[in-house]
Amino acid sequence: MKHILFVILFGISLSAAGDWNKAIHTYRPYLVEIEYFESIRSNSFIRKRTITRNLTGILYGNEGMIVTTSAIFRTGTGFTPLRVTGPNEPPGEITVRFADGEETSARFVGKDDDWGLGFLQLDSLHRRKGCTFYTQSEVHLGDQLLVLGVLSEAYQSLPFIEAIRLSARKDGLHPYYLADGSLLQQPLGLVLDSRNRPIGVAAHDVRLFKIQLASKLKELLDKPPVYTPQMSENKKWLGITMQPFTRAMARYFHADSLRGILINDVLEGSPARQAGLQTGDVLLQLGDFPLLAERYSDLEHFRERIRAYPEDSARVRYWREGRITDTHVHLTAPPINRFLAESYEDTLYGFSAQPLTRDILLSANLDFDTRGMWVSDVTSAGWADLAGLKIGDIILSINNQPVHNLNDIKARLQALHKQRPAYVQMFILRGPERLFVFIKTKYDTRGD
Repeated sequence: MKHILFVILFGISLSAAGDWNKAIHTYRPYLVEIEYFESIRSNSFIRKRTITRNLTGILYGNEGMIVTTSAIFRTGTGFTPLRVTGPNEPPGEITVRFADGEETSARFVGKDDDWGLGFLQLDSLHRRKGCTFYTQSEVHLGDQLLVLGVLSEAYQSLPFIEAIRLSARKDGLHPYYLADGSLLQQPLGLVLDSRNRPIGVAAHDVRLFKIQLASKLKELLDKPPVYTPQMSENKKWLGITMQPFTRAMARYFHADSLRGILINDVLEGSPARQAGLQTGDVLLQLGDFPLLAERYSDLEHFRERIRAYPEDSARVRYWREGRITDTHVHLTAPPINRFLAESYEDTLYGFSAQPLTRDILLSANLDFDTRGMWVSDVTSAGWADLAGLKIGDIILSINNQPVHNLNDIKARLQALHKQRPAYVQMFILRGPERLFVFIKTKYDTRGD
Protein backbone atom coordinates (compact mmCIF):
# COMPACT_ATOMS: atom_id res chain seq x y z
CA MET A 1 0.00 0.00 0.00
CA LYS A 2 1.28 3.44 -0.89
CA HIS A 3 2.04 5.90 1.84
CA ILE A 4 0.10 9.13 1.86
CA LEU A 5 2.10 12.28 1.39
CA PHE A 6 0.80 15.45 3.06
CA VAL A 7 1.92 18.87 2.01
CA ILE A 8 0.78 21.06 4.90
CA LEU A 9 1.17 24.82 4.89
CA PHE A 10 -1.04 25.56 7.91
CA GLY A 11 -1.10 24.03 11.34
CA ILE A 12 -3.89 21.47 11.63
CA SER A 13 -5.55 19.51 14.38
CA LEU A 14 -5.78 15.72 14.52
CA SER A 15 -9.42 15.93 13.52
CA ALA A 16 -8.47 17.99 10.47
CA ALA A 17 -5.86 15.41 9.55
CA GLY A 18 -8.55 12.77 9.75
CA ASP A 19 -10.72 14.81 7.40
CA TRP A 20 -7.81 15.04 4.98
CA ASN A 21 -7.34 11.27 5.06
CA LYS A 22 -11.02 10.88 4.31
CA ALA A 23 -10.74 13.32 1.41
CA ILE A 24 -7.84 11.39 -0.09
CA HIS A 25 -9.64 8.08 0.34
CA THR A 26 -12.77 9.50 -1.32
CA TYR A 27 -11.33 11.45 -4.22
CA ARG A 28 -7.96 9.85 -5.06
CA PRO A 29 -9.69 7.36 -7.45
CA TYR A 30 -10.77 10.29 -9.60
CA LEU A 31 -7.22 11.64 -10.05
CA VAL A 32 -5.54 10.05 -13.07
CA GLU A 33 -2.11 10.12 -14.65
CA ILE A 34 -1.96 10.73 -18.39
CA GLU A 35 0.81 9.62 -20.74
CA TYR A 36 0.69 10.52 -24.41
CA PHE A 37 2.81 10.96 -27.52
CA GLU A 38 3.23 14.43 -28.98
CA SER A 39 4.42 14.98 -32.52
CA ILE A 40 6.93 17.78 -32.98
CA ARG A 41 7.66 19.57 -36.18
CA SER A 42 9.28 22.97 -36.64
CA ASN A 43 11.67 24.69 -38.99
CA SER A 44 14.59 23.44 -36.90
CA PHE A 45 13.68 19.79 -37.42
CA ILE A 46 14.24 17.91 -40.65
CA ARG A 47 11.98 15.05 -39.68
CA LYS A 48 8.86 14.84 -37.62
CA ARG A 49 9.47 13.34 -34.18
CA THR A 50 7.36 12.16 -31.32
CA ILE A 51 8.12 12.50 -27.64
CA THR A 52 6.38 11.18 -24.56
CA ARG A 53 4.73 13.64 -22.20
CA ASN A 54 2.85 13.30 -18.92
CA LEU A 55 0.04 15.21 -17.28
CA THR A 56 -2.53 14.68 -14.56
CA GLY A 57 -6.28 14.92 -14.90
CA ILE A 58 -9.60 14.57 -13.11
CA LEU A 59 -12.19 11.95 -14.05
CA TYR A 60 -15.69 13.40 -13.79
CA GLY A 61 -19.27 12.56 -14.71
CA ASN A 62 -20.66 9.30 -16.02
CA GLU A 63 -19.29 9.35 -19.59
CA GLY A 64 -15.62 8.71 -18.90
CA MET A 65 -14.64 12.37 -19.33
CA ILE A 66 -11.32 13.67 -18.05
CA VAL A 67 -10.43 17.33 -17.61
CA THR A 68 -6.75 18.25 -17.78
CA THR A 69 -4.78 21.32 -18.89
CA SER A 70 -4.78 22.68 -22.44
CA ALA A 71 -1.07 21.73 -22.57
CA ILE A 72 -2.32 18.33 -23.75
CA PHE A 73 -2.31 19.97 -27.22
CA ARG A 74 0.07 22.90 -27.08
CA THR A 75 -0.69 24.25 -30.54
CA GLY A 76 -3.08 27.19 -30.43
CA THR A 77 -6.27 26.53 -32.37
CA GLY A 78 -6.74 30.23 -33.05
CA PHE A 79 -4.91 32.52 -35.44
CA THR A 80 -1.63 34.15 -34.50
CA PRO A 81 0.88 35.95 -36.75
CA LEU A 82 3.75 35.11 -34.40
CA ARG A 83 6.50 32.62 -35.14
CA VAL A 84 5.41 29.73 -32.97
CA THR A 85 5.97 26.00 -33.08
CA GLY A 86 3.95 23.12 -31.84
CA PRO A 87 2.52 19.75 -32.78
CA ASN A 88 0.67 19.58 -36.09
CA GLU A 89 -1.76 17.04 -34.76
CA PRO A 90 -3.51 16.24 -31.47
CA PRO A 91 -1.89 13.89 -28.94
CA GLY A 92 -1.81 10.23 -29.86
CA GLU A 93 -1.60 6.90 -28.05
CA ILE A 94 -3.05 8.35 -24.85
CA THR A 95 -2.84 6.08 -21.81
CA VAL A 96 -4.67 6.83 -18.57
CA ARG A 97 -3.49 5.27 -15.30
CA PHE A 98 -5.85 5.01 -12.32
CA ALA A 99 -5.02 4.95 -8.62
CA ASP A 100 -5.38 1.15 -8.49
CA GLY A 101 -2.72 0.76 -11.21
CA GLU A 102 -5.11 -0.18 -14.02
CA GLU A 103 -4.45 1.46 -17.38
CA THR A 104 -6.71 2.15 -20.32
CA SER A 105 -6.66 4.16 -23.53
CA ALA A 106 -8.36 7.49 -24.14
CA ARG A 107 -8.91 9.89 -27.01
CA PHE A 108 -8.42 13.63 -27.26
CA VAL A 109 -11.76 15.47 -27.37
CA GLY A 110 -10.78 19.13 -27.51
CA LYS A 111 -9.55 22.09 -25.51
CA ASP A 112 -10.34 25.68 -24.63
CA ASP A 113 -7.30 27.96 -24.49
CA ASP A 114 -9.20 30.77 -22.78
CA TRP A 115 -9.96 28.53 -19.82
CA GLY A 116 -6.63 26.69 -20.17
CA LEU A 117 -8.33 23.28 -20.03
CA GLY A 118 -8.31 20.20 -22.26
CA PHE A 119 -10.58 17.18 -22.37
CA LEU A 120 -10.16 13.44 -22.94
CA GLN A 121 -12.62 10.57 -23.02
CA LEU A 122 -11.87 7.04 -21.85
CA ASP A 123 -12.18 4.06 -24.15
CA SER A 124 -15.82 2.95 -24.10
CA LEU A 125 -14.93 -0.53 -22.83
CA HIS A 126 -13.16 0.74 -19.71
CA ARG A 127 -15.18 3.72 -18.59
CA ARG A 128 -15.52 4.48 -14.91
CA LYS A 129 -17.75 6.81 -13.00
CA GLY A 130 -16.06 10.08 -12.12
CA CYS A 131 -16.55 12.67 -9.42
CA THR A 132 -19.52 15.00 -9.38
CA PHE A 133 -18.63 18.65 -9.00
CA TYR A 134 -20.60 20.63 -6.47
CA THR A 135 -21.61 23.92 -8.10
CA GLN A 136 -23.52 25.62 -5.29
CA SER A 137 -20.60 26.38 -3.01
CA GLU A 138 -19.76 30.05 -2.47
CA VAL A 139 -16.18 31.12 -1.89
CA HIS A 140 -14.66 34.47 -0.98
CA LEU A 141 -11.25 36.04 -0.73
CA GLY A 142 -9.52 34.77 2.38
CA ASP A 143 -11.32 31.40 2.38
CA GLN A 144 -9.23 28.31 3.01
CA LEU A 145 -9.64 25.42 0.56
CA LEU A 146 -7.88 22.13 -0.12
CA VAL A 147 -6.14 20.99 -3.29
CA LEU A 148 -5.74 17.27 -3.89
CA GLY A 149 -3.29 16.10 -6.52
CA VAL A 150 -0.86 13.39 -7.61
CA LEU A 151 2.92 13.64 -7.65
CA SER A 152 5.03 12.39 -10.56
CA GLU A 153 6.36 8.86 -10.95
CA ALA A 154 9.63 10.09 -9.43
CA TYR A 155 7.64 10.21 -6.16
CA GLN A 156 5.80 6.94 -6.87
CA SER A 157 2.65 8.79 -7.94
CA LEU A 158 1.86 9.60 -4.32
CA PRO A 159 -1.20 11.73 -3.59
CA PHE A 160 -0.69 15.08 -1.95
CA ILE A 161 -3.09 17.43 -0.26
CA GLU A 162 -2.47 21.06 0.45
CA ALA A 163 -4.32 23.79 2.32
CA ILE A 164 -4.51 27.03 0.35
CA ARG A 165 -6.00 30.45 1.04
CA LEU A 166 -7.61 32.55 -1.69
CA SER A 167 -5.60 35.75 -2.02
CA ALA A 168 -6.73 37.36 -5.30
CA ARG A 169 -9.58 37.21 -7.77
CA LYS A 170 -9.70 37.86 -11.50
CA ASP A 171 -13.11 38.78 -12.88
CA GLY A 172 -14.27 38.77 -16.48
CA LEU A 173 -15.55 36.15 -18.90
CA HIS A 174 -13.15 33.53 -17.55
CA PRO A 175 -12.89 34.29 -13.83
CA TYR A 176 -10.55 32.57 -11.41
CA TYR A 177 -8.97 32.93 -7.98
CA LEU A 178 -5.30 32.86 -7.07
CA ALA A 179 -3.75 31.27 -3.99
CA ASP A 180 -0.20 30.70 -2.81
CA GLY A 181 0.99 27.27 -3.90
CA SER A 182 3.81 24.88 -3.08
CA LEU A 183 6.90 24.19 -5.12
CA LEU A 184 5.48 20.90 -6.41
CA GLN A 185 4.36 22.42 -9.71
CA GLN A 186 1.79 19.74 -10.47
CA PRO A 187 -0.26 20.39 -13.61
CA LEU A 188 -3.76 19.97 -12.21
CA GLY A 189 -5.47 19.28 -8.89
CA LEU A 190 -8.97 18.87 -7.50
CA VAL A 191 -10.25 21.72 -5.32
CA LEU A 192 -12.30 20.84 -2.21
CA ASP A 193 -14.28 23.23 -0.05
CA SER A 194 -14.43 23.30 3.76
CA ARG A 195 -16.86 20.37 3.70
CA ASN A 196 -14.61 18.29 1.44
CA ARG A 197 -16.85 18.72 -1.60
CA PRO A 198 -15.21 18.96 -5.06
CA ILE A 199 -15.87 22.49 -6.29
CA GLY A 200 -13.30 23.11 -9.02
CA VAL A 201 -9.84 22.57 -10.48
CA ALA A 202 -6.46 24.06 -9.60
CA ALA A 203 -3.54 24.57 -11.96
CA HIS A 204 -0.11 25.98 -11.19
CA ASP A 205 0.58 29.44 -12.54
CA VAL A 206 4.06 30.74 -11.66
CA ARG A 207 4.18 29.38 -8.09
CA LEU A 208 0.53 30.21 -7.55
CA PHE A 209 -2.54 28.05 -7.69
CA LYS A 210 -5.05 29.20 -10.30
CA ILE A 211 -8.45 28.14 -8.95
CA GLN A 212 -11.34 27.74 -11.39
CA LEU A 213 -14.72 26.96 -9.87
CA ALA A 214 -17.01 24.32 -11.33
CA SER A 215 -19.90 26.77 -11.03
CA LYS A 216 -18.20 28.91 -13.68
CA LEU A 217 -17.04 25.89 -15.71
CA LYS A 218 -20.39 24.09 -15.74
CA GLU A 219 -21.22 24.74 -19.40
CA LEU A 220 -17.70 23.80 -20.48
CA LEU A 221 -17.68 20.60 -18.41
CA ASP A 222 -21.13 19.58 -19.63
CA LYS A 223 -20.27 20.23 -23.28
CA PRO A 224 -16.50 20.21 -23.87
CA PRO A 225 -15.21 21.71 -27.14
CA VAL A 226 -14.70 19.14 -29.90
CA TYR A 227 -11.52 19.45 -31.94
CA THR A 228 -11.95 19.12 -35.70
CA PRO A 229 -8.89 18.93 -37.98
CA GLN A 230 -8.39 21.81 -40.43
CA MET A 231 -10.81 24.00 -38.48
CA SER A 232 -9.92 26.84 -36.16
CA GLU A 233 -11.76 27.10 -32.89
CA ASN A 234 -15.31 28.37 -32.92
CA LYS A 235 -14.37 31.82 -31.67
CA LYS A 236 -14.16 35.24 -33.22
CA TRP A 237 -11.31 37.57 -34.05
CA LEU A 238 -10.88 41.24 -34.93
CA GLY A 239 -7.50 41.13 -36.66
CA ILE A 240 -5.48 43.90 -35.01
CA THR A 241 -2.33 44.33 -32.98
CA MET A 242 -2.78 46.78 -30.12
CA GLN A 243 -1.48 48.40 -26.98
CA PRO A 244 -3.01 50.29 -24.04
CA PHE A 245 -3.87 53.93 -24.72
CA THR A 246 -2.34 55.32 -21.55
CA ARG A 247 -2.92 58.61 -19.74
CA ALA A 248 0.43 59.85 -21.05
CA MET A 249 -0.72 59.17 -24.62
CA ALA A 250 -4.00 60.94 -23.96
CA ARG A 251 -2.13 64.03 -22.76
CA TYR A 252 0.09 63.92 -25.86
CA PHE A 253 -2.98 63.98 -28.12
CA HIS A 254 -4.60 66.73 -26.00
CA ALA A 255 -7.43 64.37 -25.08
CA ASP A 256 -6.91 63.95 -21.34
CA SER A 257 -10.24 62.23 -20.74
CA LEU A 258 -9.75 59.66 -23.50
CA ARG A 259 -9.32 56.02 -22.39
CA GLY A 260 -9.16 53.01 -24.65
CA ILE A 261 -7.02 50.70 -26.77
CA LEU A 262 -4.64 51.96 -29.46
CA ILE A 263 -4.52 50.03 -32.75
CA ASN A 264 -0.90 49.41 -33.77
CA ASP A 265 -1.70 47.54 -36.98
CA VAL A 266 -4.71 46.21 -38.87
CA LEU A 267 -4.17 42.86 -40.55
CA GLU A 268 -5.03 42.59 -44.20
CA GLY A 269 -8.31 40.82 -44.90
CA SER A 270 -9.38 41.03 -41.25
CA PRO A 271 -12.80 42.09 -39.90
CA ALA A 272 -11.19 45.29 -38.62
CA ARG A 273 -9.81 46.15 -42.07
CA GLN A 274 -13.18 45.48 -43.70
CA ALA A 275 -14.88 47.75 -41.16
CA GLY A 276 -12.50 50.61 -42.02
CA LEU A 277 -10.50 50.66 -38.79
CA GLN A 278 -6.98 52.04 -39.18
CA THR A 279 -3.64 52.12 -37.44
CA GLY A 280 -3.72 54.90 -34.86
CA ASP A 281 -7.43 54.59 -34.07
CA VAL A 282 -8.30 54.38 -30.39
CA LEU A 283 -11.02 51.86 -29.58
CA LEU A 284 -13.35 53.20 -26.91
CA GLN A 285 -16.26 50.80 -26.69
CA LEU A 286 -17.29 47.32 -27.86
CA GLY A 287 -21.07 47.14 -27.84
CA ASP A 288 -22.01 48.45 -24.40
CA PHE A 289 -18.67 47.47 -22.89
CA PRO A 290 -16.21 50.37 -22.32
CA LEU A 291 -12.61 49.59 -23.24
CA LEU A 292 -10.20 50.72 -20.54
CA ALA A 293 -6.58 49.61 -20.73
CA GLU A 294 -3.74 51.07 -18.68
CA ARG A 295 -1.58 47.92 -18.74
CA TYR A 296 -0.88 45.24 -21.32
CA SER A 297 -2.55 42.70 -19.04
CA ASP A 298 -5.79 44.67 -19.49
CA LEU A 299 -5.81 43.79 -23.19
CA GLU A 300 -6.68 40.19 -22.37
CA HIS A 301 -10.14 41.29 -21.20
CA PHE A 302 -10.74 42.81 -24.64
CA ARG A 303 -9.50 39.68 -26.41
CA GLU A 304 -11.86 37.57 -24.33
CA ARG A 305 -14.77 39.84 -25.20
CA ILE A 306 -14.02 39.55 -28.89
CA ARG A 307 -13.54 35.78 -28.88
CA ALA A 308 -16.75 35.17 -26.95
CA TYR A 309 -18.89 37.92 -28.51
CA PRO A 310 -22.42 36.48 -28.73
CA GLU A 311 -23.32 38.03 -32.10
CA ASP A 312 -21.65 38.12 -35.51
CA SER A 313 -21.85 41.91 -35.73
CA ALA A 314 -20.49 44.25 -33.08
CA ARG A 315 -20.77 48.02 -32.72
CA VAL A 316 -17.36 49.55 -32.14
CA ARG A 317 -16.83 53.16 -31.05
CA TYR A 318 -13.44 54.64 -31.83
CA TRP A 319 -11.53 57.94 -31.76
CA ARG A 320 -9.65 59.18 -34.81
CA GLU A 321 -7.95 62.58 -35.09
CA GLY A 322 -10.24 64.26 -32.60
CA ARG A 323 -13.52 62.72 -33.76
CA ILE A 324 -15.49 59.88 -32.16
CA THR A 325 -17.22 57.54 -34.63
CA ASP A 326 -19.28 54.36 -34.47
CA THR A 327 -18.91 51.50 -36.92
CA HIS A 328 -20.10 47.92 -37.13
CA VAL A 329 -17.60 45.08 -37.40
CA HIS A 330 -18.61 41.71 -38.81
CA LEU A 331 -16.74 39.29 -36.54
CA THR A 332 -15.69 36.02 -38.14
CA ALA A 333 -13.81 32.91 -37.07
CA PRO A 334 -10.02 33.34 -37.14
CA PRO A 335 -8.11 31.95 -40.12
CA ILE A 336 -6.60 28.49 -39.87
CA ASN A 337 -3.01 28.56 -38.71
CA ARG A 338 -0.15 26.54 -40.15
CA PHE A 339 -0.43 23.82 -37.53
CA LEU A 340 -4.04 23.01 -38.41
CA ALA A 341 -3.83 23.29 -42.19
CA GLU A 342 -4.10 20.14 -44.26
CA SER A 343 -0.81 18.99 -45.79
CA TYR A 344 0.17 16.68 -48.64
CA GLU A 345 3.06 14.25 -48.26
CA ASP A 346 4.91 12.61 -51.12
CA THR A 347 7.00 9.81 -49.66
CA LEU A 348 8.84 9.16 -52.94
CA TYR A 349 10.15 12.70 -53.35
CA GLY A 350 10.48 12.98 -49.58
CA PHE A 351 8.69 16.17 -48.59
CA SER A 352 5.38 17.55 -47.34
CA ALA A 353 3.70 20.80 -48.29
CA GLN A 354 0.66 22.75 -47.18
CA PRO A 355 -1.25 25.87 -48.23
CA LEU A 356 0.02 29.33 -47.39
CA THR A 357 -1.92 30.30 -44.28
CA ARG A 358 -2.02 33.89 -43.12
CA ASP A 359 0.37 33.36 -40.23
CA ILE A 360 2.96 31.98 -42.68
CA LEU A 361 2.52 34.99 -44.97
CA LEU A 362 2.77 37.43 -42.07
CA SER A 363 5.83 35.79 -40.52
CA ALA A 364 7.55 35.76 -43.94
CA ASN A 365 6.45 39.36 -44.65
CA LEU A 366 4.70 38.30 -47.87
CA ASP A 367 1.69 39.80 -49.59
CA PHE A 368 -1.60 38.05 -48.92
CA ASP A 369 -2.03 37.37 -52.65
CA THR A 370 1.15 35.25 -52.76
CA ARG A 371 0.36 31.88 -54.34
CA GLY A 372 2.22 28.65 -53.69
CA MET A 373 2.69 25.74 -51.28
CA TRP A 374 4.76 25.96 -48.09
CA VAL A 375 7.24 23.11 -47.49
CA SER A 376 6.48 21.86 -43.98
CA ASP A 377 8.71 18.77 -43.83
CA VAL A 378 11.69 17.34 -45.71
CA THR A 379 12.84 13.75 -45.27
CA SER A 380 16.53 13.44 -44.51
CA ALA A 381 18.48 12.01 -47.50
CA GLY A 382 15.34 11.93 -49.65
CA TRP A 383 15.24 13.11 -53.25
CA ALA A 384 14.08 16.61 -52.29
CA ASP A 385 16.61 16.90 -49.45
CA LEU A 386 19.53 15.90 -51.69
CA ALA A 387 18.41 18.52 -54.23
CA GLY A 388 18.48 21.23 -51.57
CA LEU A 389 14.76 21.78 -50.85
CA LYS A 390 14.32 23.16 -47.33
CA ILE A 391 11.57 23.50 -44.76
CA GLY A 392 10.05 26.94 -45.21
CA ASP A 393 10.56 27.09 -48.97
CA ILE A 394 7.49 28.06 -51.00
CA ILE A 395 6.94 26.02 -54.15
CA LEU A 396 5.68 28.26 -56.95
CA SER A 397 5.76 25.83 -59.86
CA ILE A 398 6.79 22.30 -60.83
CA ASN A 399 8.14 21.82 -64.36
CA ASN A 400 6.80 25.28 -65.25
CA GLN A 401 3.28 24.41 -64.13
CA PRO A 402 1.95 26.69 -61.36
CA VAL A 403 1.28 25.27 -57.91
CA HIS A 404 -1.36 27.27 -56.03
CA ASN A 405 -3.09 24.77 -53.76
CA LEU A 406 -3.28 21.18 -52.54
CA ASN A 407 -5.04 19.95 -55.68
CA ASP A 408 -2.34 21.48 -57.87
CA ILE A 409 0.58 19.86 -56.07
CA LYS A 410 -1.19 16.49 -55.91
CA ALA A 411 -1.90 16.60 -59.63
CA ARG A 412 1.67 17.65 -60.54
CA LEU A 413 3.36 14.96 -58.43
CA GLN A 414 0.97 12.19 -59.40
CA ALA A 415 1.57 13.02 -63.07
CA LEU A 416 5.33 12.85 -62.47
CA HIS A 417 4.99 9.36 -60.97
CA LYS A 418 3.46 8.24 -64.24
CA GLN A 419 5.97 10.09 -66.45
CA ARG A 420 9.02 8.99 -64.38
CA PRO A 421 11.35 11.80 -65.54
CA ALA A 422 15.07 11.77 -64.71
CA TYR A 423 14.90 15.32 -63.33
CA VAL A 424 12.18 17.56 -61.93
CA GLN A 425 12.43 21.36 -61.87
CA MET A 426 10.90 23.28 -58.99
CA PHE A 427 10.70 27.07 -58.91
CA ILE A 428 10.67 28.20 -55.29
CA LEU A 429 10.63 31.28 -53.09
CA ARG A 430 13.18 31.25 -50.26
CA GLY A 431 13.16 34.43 -48.25
CA PRO A 432 13.51 37.29 -50.74
CA GLU A 433 15.05 35.07 -53.44
CA ARG A 434 13.44 33.07 -56.22
CA LEU A 435 15.41 29.93 -57.02
CA PHE A 436 15.33 26.80 -59.14
CA VAL A 437 15.74 23.44 -57.44
CA PHE A 438 16.49 20.46 -59.69
CA ILE A 439 15.54 17.12 -58.18
CA LYS A 440 17.31 14.05 -59.53
CA THR A 441 14.89 11.16 -59.39
CA LYS A 442 15.72 7.46 -59.06
CA TYR A 443 12.72 5.86 -60.68
CA ASP A 444 15.06 3.53 -62.58
CA THR A 445 16.31 2.00 -59.28
CA ARG A 446 12.77 1.12 -58.13
CA GLY A 447 10.98 -1.97 -59.21
CA ASP A 448 7.56 -0.34 -59.47
